[in-house]
Amino acid sequence: MNILHDEKGAVLTAVFLILFVVFFAGTILAVEVPRTVLLADLELKHAVETATRDSAMMLNSTSIEEGHPCIIADDAHGTFRAVLAKNLSLSEYDLWPLSGSLIKEQVDYLLIVYNGPNPYGEDEIAVYSSISGANFPDVTRLGNRFTIKTEKGNRTFELDSPGCIGVVKCEERSLILQNGAKPARYAVSKVESKVDGDGNFVDWYVRLLAKKN
Repeated sequence: MNILHDEKGAVLTAVFLILFVVFFAGTILAVEVPRTVLLADLELKHAVETATRDSAMMLNSTSIEEGHPCIIADDAHGTFRAVLAKNLSLSEYDLWPLSGSLIKEQVDYLLIVYNGPNPYGEDEIAVYSSISGANFPDVTRLGNRFTIKTEKGNRTFELDSPGCIGVVKCEERSLILQNGAKPARYAVSKVESKVDGDGNFVDWYVRLLAKKN
C-alpha cells in the first residue's frame, strides 16, 4: 500500500511540474510578444521616420536661395546613419549595437536620395545600402515614382520634389528567447516649398509621406 501511495505522489508531482513549466513558458511569451511589438512599432518606427525626415533637410544652400531646394546626398546619408545610431543605441561608425541596445546585430538599411534634374550639381538620384541579409524589402523606380515591395504588399509614392526613402531591417535582442523579431520599417519624406500669394518662394519644410511597415 505504501508503494502505491508513493507512486501516486510521484505522478502528482510530475503533473504539477509539467503544469508549472507550461505556465512559465506562457508567461515568457506573454512578456516577449508585447515587448517585440513595442520595439517594432515604436522604437524602430520612430528611428526610421526621424532619420528619413532629417536626411531630407540636408540642403544645398544655393538651391535654397534660388527657391529650388535640392538635397546634398552624402550629407543626407551621414545624417541618416547618425540619427539611426542615436535612436537605436548603435555605433555611428558601423551601426553595431552598443551596450544596452535592444538591437541584436548590425542593422541593414537602404537610403534613396532623390533630387531629379537640377542645375546645382547634386545627384539626380543616389542610393546607399548596407544590405547583407535576405528578404529585404525591394524598392523599384519608374521616373519619380517609387514602389516599396514588402511581404504585406506594395506601396507606391511619387516624389514631385526632392526627397528621401529610408528602409531599415534589424533583429531585436531577446531577453529570454533565442531568436528575436526581425522587423522591417520604412519611411518616405520630401521637401516642399512655401510660397507667397504671388507664387514666390518663401521657405521650405520636410513632410513625411509614409510612416508604415
